[in-house]
Amino acid sequence: MKWNRFYFVTLQLSFIFTLFCNSPFVLSSQDAWQFRAGLAPLSASLPWKGLKDQRVLAPYFKASMGQWSFGVESIVSYQYSLGENFQVMTGINFRDQGYKNEASAFKKSSADPVFINYSRPNQELAAITHIRWHLLSIEVNQDISNNSQSTSIKSSIDIPLYRHKNGMQFKGTASALWYDAAYVDYYFGITSKQEDLALGRTRYIGHDSVNHQFTLNAMIPITPLWQIISIISRTKLGKEVYESPLIDTRYDDRASIALSYLF
Repeated sequence: MKWNRFYFVTLQLSFIFTLFCNSPFVLSSQDAWQFRAGLAPLSASLPWKGLKDQRVLAPYFKASMGQWSFGVESIVSYQYSLGENFQVMTGINFRDQGYKNEASAFKKSSADPVFINYSRPNQELAAITHIRWHLLSIEVNQDISNNSQSTSIKSSIDIPLYRHKNGMQFKGTASALWYDAAYVDYYFGITSKQEDLALGRTRYIGHDSVNHQFTLNAMIPITPLWQIISIISRTKLGKEVYESPLIDTRYDDRASIALSYLF
């Protein structure tokens, strides 16, 4: 186990323990379960070689009670406010950015020969810490499943575009995503055992990479219980990811629109 991973997990566990000690684990009578469920058409143009654009219809679900949340966005998370404009979220979620991502609804296979007999990396379990201050945020993800033992960091700034008193809002988000060398190597690298020159799968060792992303978000309430959430994003991959023999294009484009109901 790498020391940076050990310190990060220890710090996060200590933080969760502190939250337990300073806020009632047995929720007050004012707290009640809330559930939001719906369906979301998803579309993606992924950067893997030979992979066509994909469109799927996926379910959406989120349960929350007080400051606790559970669902497709994270297995479990706890949000804690340190002031009106300072929030901290810590949690655990699956992480998988590899080919035929097990944590994604997009499951199509590529026809490119580079993926013949290719063994994809295993899905990971990651500890997450997300800190927001005004329009700025930073999120740290650390593998705790002893697979890649890697870290990724996402720093973002929100750009408010429109907000109506009924709750309708539109915003943009500009982000920089840093992957350490172990992350790039795990998801995009080619080991000597996987190397096959006849298929174009040459040896590739990952290095630290900075990727850039821009996202447009829209939230449109229809009634107090029904709402539409739309997300469109484009990610420009860093050179260290794009140069992998598995990657065909420098851009990862995704779009979704979800109709959800609160009950």
